[in-house]
Amino acid sequence: MDREVTVGGYMMFINSRVELDGVPIGAACMSLSVDALAKGIAAYRIGETGFAYLVRPDGAIMMHRDSSLIDGKHFMKDQQGLPGDASSTLLAGRPYAYLSYNGDGGARFIATSFIPELNAYVVVEVPQAELLGPVTRAIRSAALVAAVVGLGVALLVIWLVGRAIAAPIRRAATLLSEIASGQGDLTRRMTVESQDEIGQLSDAFNRFVSSLSTLVHSIRAASSSIATGSAQIATGNADLSERTEGQS
Repeated sequence: MDREVTVGGYMMFINSRVELDGVPIGAACMSLSVDALAKGIAAYRIGETGFAYLVRPDGAIMMHRDSSLIDGKHFMKDQQGLPGDASSTLLAGRPYAYLSYNGDGGARFIATSFIPELNAYVVVEVPQAELLGPVTRAIRSAALVAAVVGLGVALLVIWLVGRAIAAPIRRAATLLSEIASGQGDLTRRMTVESQDEIGQLSDAFNRFVSSLSTLVHSIRAASSSIATGSAQIATGNADLSERTEGQS
């Protein structure tokens, strides 16, 4: 395959030797226009500014979007910033090879693939920022989503822990308020559901209410005894007064 100056386009030539009884007697030749292939390669884009082209096994540029480079005098190794030993890696006849280098406009990727049928390499060049941009944006988006989800989970955990801590404290405050107002039921107790500080708080509250209940019962018993004694004294005083009046 080559650029045919006389026709102003790219032609592919296929030659086959003709033999008779093992003796070469001629050759069958055919040429095909591959301008469509050349135009397709020239128009191919990777990212925003990445492009593709063809080079010969020696690195000479064969098809390129810049037609001024297709003169047999321009080689892939002449690319600005491409390492001197790049050809040994990229043009080693492998199905796929690549490397990165600092070229025009910053870091770039360059990759090659050998096509035996054309005896040529397809070369692709693209800025790293354009190739990795979508990946970077996806990673950032994923990180943002993970951060939002993590924050949401953290807030939920904080809310649940806050409720778990506040509920028994609120209940203890309510019971104490009822007791202080004289409407409290001293037989009520808080449920001890754990052995941590909250459980210790509930247990301490229960012991406090139990002690308070015992004290109230003792006071009531003492009050009852005092009332009984007072009644007996009043009765005795009344009897004494009656006897005194009778003697008079």
